[in-house]
Amino acid sequence: MKRVINFGMGRIHSASRWLRKKMSNTALILLYHRVADAPADPQLLCVSPSHFAEHLEVLRKYAHPISLQQLTDALRVGHIPPRAVVITFDDGYVDNITNAKPLLAQADVPATVFVTTDYIGQMREFWWDELERLLLQPNTLPQKLSLKVAGELQEWALGKATTYSKEEHERYRSWSVLEPTDPTPRHTIYRGLHRQLLGLSGQEIAASLQTLQQQSGQGTKARPTHRPMKPEEIVQLAEGGLVEVGAHTITHPNLATLPIAAQLTEIERSKTELETILGRSLSSFSYPFGTQASYTPKTVALVREIGFSCACANFPDVVWKRCDRYQLPRIVVRDWNGDEFAERLRGLLT
Repeated sequence: MKRVINFGMGRIHSASRWLRKKMSNTALILLYHRVADAPADPQLLCVSPSHFAEHLEVLRKYAHPISLQQLTDALRVGHIPPRAVVITFDDGYVDNITNAKPLLAQADVPATVFVTTDYIGQMREFWWDELERLLLQPNTLPQKLSLKVAGELQEWALGKATTYSKEEHERYRSWSVLEPTDPTPRHTIYRGLHRQLLGLSGQEIAASLQTLQQQSGQGTKARPTHRPMKPEEIVQLAEGGLVEVGAHTITHPNLATLPIAAQLTEIERSKTELETILGRSLSSFSYPFGTQASYTPKTVALVREIGFSCACANFPDVVWKRCDRYQLPRIVVRDWNGDEFAERLRGLLT
């Protein structure tokens, strides 16, 4: 499929000249989650296929896309290739194989996909999507919701927000957690619950969501567009060597909140489960959430001891030749067109 991409090439040329000069001794690691056209995206995880194609076009023309392992090898010897950029994905959504890989293959750009193993092959959604499905999709909920979160009873009276119509969903579909205000009580509940669940273990999150599912009467079946990959799709993703698969824990917890033994289980088992699926060893890891508050120095030591060659975090910075290979910074990418993508990279490097 041949694509014709036209998105203000004059501005991109200007940005790219600056990028080439600035990135002579550094690299960027980009963080994506999904390549999909989503009807609602409160966590801003989706980049549309057309915009992702534009991102790849920008990178092919004005940067030097390399694999994460190539960057890791470069850091070992202390020499980063000029204009090096690495693409990564977190979580393991099905659109990584259906939408992202074909575009990566067309552009011949490598990537690493970090997979959360407890969701593999399950017809259920990642917990943050499940929360959105239950609260921010058109449906009717009970007048009151009650939920124990971290042992503390939470109650919400929905009032007029008991019913959330298709019209309301369409009206507020562009809302995200970055907005300063909430358009309905449901959005307030969603924002608050998401914040509270972030600090819980995978088991505690699952228990809370199960209660919410029972009270809502919405069931547990995942939307086909939001499901995680199946084992055979992970194998297909890794075929050909263009896409590397990395580990991303079992249940996607905030590792910093867990005892060290639980952290070890989350990290080590995710590695061995993926190695069993793929029939090969894994060398890359990504911390769930990835902020410097979501893992500890002991977590970093575990990742190193388990045998990974690198680990990606989620705080914005360039990669320097003396960067810690087990705390590699990444730039979160949003649903920008190619023009804005190039300008954003320029701004991040200023």
